[in-house]
Order: sequence, then C-alpha cells, then structure tokens
Amino acid sequence: MAHTNPYESIEQGYHPWTMCLSRSTPLVKHKLTALRDVGTPPRDFRDLVRELSMLLCYEATQDLPGVVRSVQTPLATTDGYKCEDVGVVPILRAGLGMLEGVMAMLPSVQVWHIGMRRDEETLQPITYYNRLPSQSRMNFCIVLDPMLATGGTAVAAVTLLKNAGITRIKVHGADRRAGRSGDAQQRAP
Repeated sequence: MAHTNPYESIEQGYHPWTMCLSRSTPLVKHKLTALRDVGTPPRDFRDLVRELSMLLCYEATQDLPGVVRSVQTPLATTDGYKCEDVGVVPILRAGLGMLEGVMAMLPSVQVWHIGMRRDEETLQPITYYNRLPSQSRMNFCIVLDPMLATGGTAVAAVTLLKNAGITRIKVHGADRRAGRSGDAQQRAP
C-alpha cells in the first residue's frame, strides 16, 4: 500500500514513526536540485547535505515533547519551554553526512550508530554494527538515512530502536524514491 503523505504513520504498530521528507517548499526543492546536480562540487555537496539536514531537523522536531519551565528575563520571570532529550541514529555510512546539520540544531543530542547493508540475494537489510543502548531513557529518536529508496533499512532501524525502548521515532531523509517493492517493505515485521 503506497503512502502518498510522508507525514502519515507508515505502520500502525510503530506509530508515531514518521518519514520527514519535505519536498514541498521552494527552498528544499532548490537545495535538492543542487544536491542532485552532477556538476555540484564536493564542498558544495557537503554544505547542501548539512543545510538540508538542518531544514529537515526543524520538521522532524515540530512535535518534540518537552516541559514548561520558568526563566528570568531582564524584565520579569516568564514561562518557557525545555525540549525532551533526543537521540540521533545515523545509518552508517550515508547517514553520517546528515549528522553535522542535525547537531547544529540540537547540540546536546545523544548519538548512537547502526551499520546496515543489503543482502544482494534476499535484498533484506543486515545489521553489521549496532551501538544502541540495550535500554534507553530516551523517548524520542531521529534516524538519519538519506538512502530511503525501499524503506527496508528504515524498517530494520525502527525495529532495533523499538527493542531498545524508544517509543517515538522519526526517520529523517532527503529523498524517497520507493517503487512498488519499496512500498511493500515499509511495513515492519
């Protein structure tokens, strides 16, 4: 079943797992076009990945939980907001390029790593590196995976995070080109 809205929950058992893929704003479209251009120099490519990651991080954290807290301003005490702690999981190696932009927006995040590759015969993701905590006190986690073609790696990463006790997961990527087989793989086992 194809999901046309990237903000819909992809699989009800993993709600609110959401794909954060804004291609609707002119700025994101502009940066994605430059990113895809074969003539873009390497330094500009890295800058574009960082900038897109910052923009997507903004979208991924729009519903970030937190608590109201009082702060003293120069004139008076007022209520403010403190965001909940966030975990960030780049999928090795492609997700590492997105980490700098996310850390610019969320400098105190905890960073964990998952390494995955695709089995060339079964086309299923295989985890070769997992540095997630066995149990986490985090409730909110952002998965960085720019290679969201089929969604198989994202599904596997979400399963690992759920097993570590993470309850709210956002998959954060710059592009999704899923075909029919990819749409079928977006349903977690």
